[in-house]
Amino acid sequence: MKLTAVSAAVVMTAAVLLSYAADIADAAVMLGIAALAAVIAMAVQKRSIVPVLILAGCGIAALLSYAFSSGSHAHPALLYAGQRLTLSGTIISNPIESRTSDTYKYILRTDGIGAPDRMDAEKDTVLLTTTERLSCGDKVIVSGKLKLLPRQMNENGFNTALYYKSQNIYTRVYSERPRVTGSGYVLSPYFLSQLVYSKIDRIIYRYYYGDTAALISAVLTGNTHNFSDEYYTVLNNTALKRQLHPAYLHIWILLSLIGLTRKLVHKRYRNIASVMILSAYALISCTNIGFTRCIVIAALMIFYRQKDGSAYYTDALASMLIFCVLTMPMILLNVTFQLSAVSGLMIVRFAPLIRQRLGFVPRRLRHMAAVMIIFAFGLTPLGSVYFDGFCIYALLTPFITIPLVLIIIILSPFVFLILGIFGTAPIIGSDYDPALWL
Repeated sequence: MKLTAVSAAVVMTAAVLLSYAADIADAAVMLGIAALAAVIAMAVQKRSIVPVLILAGCGIAALLSYAFSSGSHAHPALLYAGQRLTLSGTIISNPIESRTSDTYKYILRTDGIGAPDRMDAEKDTVLLTTTERLSCGDKVIVSGKLKLLPRQMNENGFNTALYYKSQNIYTRVYSERPRVTGSGYVLSPYFLSQLVYSKIDRIIYRYYYGDTAALISAVLTGNTHNFSDEYYTVLNNTALKRQLHPAYLHIWILLSLIGLTRKLVHKRYRNIASVMILSAYALISCTNIGFTRCIVIAALMIFYRQKDGSAYYTDALASMLIFCVLTMPMILLNVTFQLSAVSGLMIVRFAPLIRQRLGFVPRRLRHMAAVMIIFAFGLTPLGSVYFDGFCIYALLTPFITIPLVLIIIILSPFVFLILGIFGTAPIIGSDYDPALWL
């Protein structure tokens, strides 16, 4: 057994997944049995057992990281689970309106937990559900019963409990009458990006309304919660809702544009320019885990290329997985993270083969077309597992939606600027509005 970054990442990822699927003790037993079997096999073959011992140490490190990051040391609110109490803190997300009840969901960054007259200074992140509409940045005091997130939410659909846990949220509270005490500020990229999203939405809804405004918001910010029930049902049934997700569209568009313009940048600055472009967008859309993965891997590949003269995507991905396991292991269970990592591997493995068979496509467009084909067909099996099925014709819709979304993203800043100055945008709007309509 060879000791490489890839083998270490595989062992550590397996340890995290086993810990979540069973529990830490069972995962330790299973990994111990596998390590013992490997040691015996290596000893019989008279080969060094040092790599096996090091990999076993990697597995132990992953188990310890998972235990710490999911325990009360990292989430003090877990100590209060099951109690009726008062929490104070700052809303760090925009409202998510429920489609089944008259409630909204928010992410609350707490600064105090306890009784109204005596709160412990506890900092944690809690999922808040309430009938009141709040704003990102509101400082609030809420009262209610603090509960643990269940293992499964939405049993017949996407597991939102796992999604929130992958964002380090393990507890929730329902409060009928939250009290706003002022405006707060949290030094967090997530909080800052949510403020940017709210400002973008205010601009959108100044000039558009209804599902048209919701569509622009979905394309620019990834917010798919503002559609009418009828439109939302259509998006779900046709799988177009998933294709509006920034992890699906924006990464493809950015990397395609970078690929098309590579010849315009000097070779010495090409990779650095790519990282700067991705980083600049990530500051606006830093809630998107796919972008974080993109930037880290780009930086790692530049490092490997300058260090060794060559770079391999699998090594960069493995290094990033090791870092994630040691710092935020639950992120490995995030659907966006998994889809973006798998799509990256598929692009590296299959894009060259597909390009060879696209001789009828202009050379500068072949890589873009290959990536589009991989996104349309390659991710369908994994998507059908996460989202309980897929549409046959959804295999073809990316070839329609991606060019239209590209038009909307490029033209939106100019359209809003001209609308703000003149109140109308007849020239640019002639391309923008038909793209929205289609």
